[in-house]
Amino acid sequence: MDLLQDVKVVELSTFVAGPAAGGILADFGAEVIRVEQASGDIFRDAYTSLVGVTFKDPYSRSPSFYVDNRGKKSIVLDLKRQDCLEAFYKLCESADVFVSNQRASVLDKLGLNPRDMHKRFPHLIICPITAYGLEGGDASRPGYDVGAFWARSSAAWTHTREDDQNITSGASAFGDHATGMASVTGILAALHKQRITGKGDIVKTSLLRTGVYFNSWGIANNLQPRINKDLGGSGRVPTTPGGAGIRDKAANPLINVYKGKDQKSFWLLGYEADRHWPGVKAMMNSVGATYVNDKKFNSLRGRMKNNLELIKYMDTTFQTKNRDEWLKIFDDFQIWFQPVQDTAEVIHDQQIIANKMLVKIKPSKDDIKGYETLPSVGPPVGFESSGDDLVFNHVPTVGENTYEVLKSLGYTDEQIAKLGNPKGGKL
Repeated sequence: MDLLQDVKVVELSTFVAGPAAGGILADFGAEVIRVEQASGDIFRDAYTSLVGVTFKDPYSRSPSFYVDNRGKKSIVLDLKRQDCLEAFYKLCESADVFVSNQRASVLDKLGLNPRDMHKRFPHLIICPITAYGLEGGDASRPGYDVGAFWARSSAAWTHTREDDQNITSGASAFGDHATGMASVTGILAALHKQRITGKGDIVKTSLLRTGVYFNSWGIANNLQPRINKDLGGSGRVPTTPGGAGIRDKAANPLINVYKGKDQKSFWLLGYEADRHWPGVKAMMNSVGATYVNDKKFNSLRGRMKNNLELIKYMDTTFQTKNRDEWLKIFDDFQIWFQPVQDTAEVIHDQQIIANKMLVKIKPSKDDIKGYETLPSVGPPVGFESSGDDLVFNHVPTVGENTYEVLKSLGYTDEQIAKLGNPKGGKL
């Protein structure tokens, strides 16, 4: 893609949220320059660092790293050294955007406080992605998405069944990628302003802020006193006659998840309950499930009043055929549904493939041999002008572009060698 081909981004980040923001910008065509330490981002070796499994090639060691870092450049600078910090400042002077998800205290120690950077580079768009925000007593508290996005925002609590004492743990990197997308929206808005005024801005978002926004419906119920009182202040779906997250107590049995005989799940999508009931009734009658003809199920109110009984009946019926058999029947009767897929099914889903949600990446010189491209997950947005079958540039090796980038800033070979040596001498 070439939509942002005239935009230069400096990225000082690790793990997911910061690289996700830079990754989307790179996918859109921006020149994104990752600044790394000599040992590289720890997430380049995610399987080893997180679960203790080791692979020989970089792609196998962290395929998730490839989602967020393809098409970027990588340079090595030790920002604790003054000469390297000056090189970093020079890089920012030539850039449009600076993205980082380092903690506020780390940025302060490095001399990269966002407000100080804004004064030094008034043209620059600065996006400090934090866990909890730039202000307040927890501004520098460490936090991954499971803590800041899921736990503290109440998202984990909201997704937990009311009859379950164990809080639900959100899937890895959901909050990180949500925050990365949120950051990109802010950066693009600031770029528009920058193009008009020549002035930069500080784009402020965090895992917590994004979590609060994504859980805004539940939280909003606690902001309005009357609704808060009516719902018991829960921020959840009302508990009568159904319970939040309890599928066998769902208030509307047509908005519920069921299992086929093969124990594979599917979700019925009958939100407009009375509109969808005639089709469901006809479908059930076609397979001999005549209980749906009981007049107590004829109205939404009746189905809600007798929801436990109807769900048990439907569970029994759905256990008579495998999931895919039911999906065909649903289509025949125009029942709204979706299968609950696992990740192995997703990568073979023809709808996902048809819409280019999976992409190809050129391998680097260190990647697994014998493959012209490597498979990966595409960006959250596509563009008609970009065409089909995009192949994204490779994930850079650590420091792969140090010489090239520093040379473009006017450094001599001798100066570059000095900057690249941790001891400060010639290579």
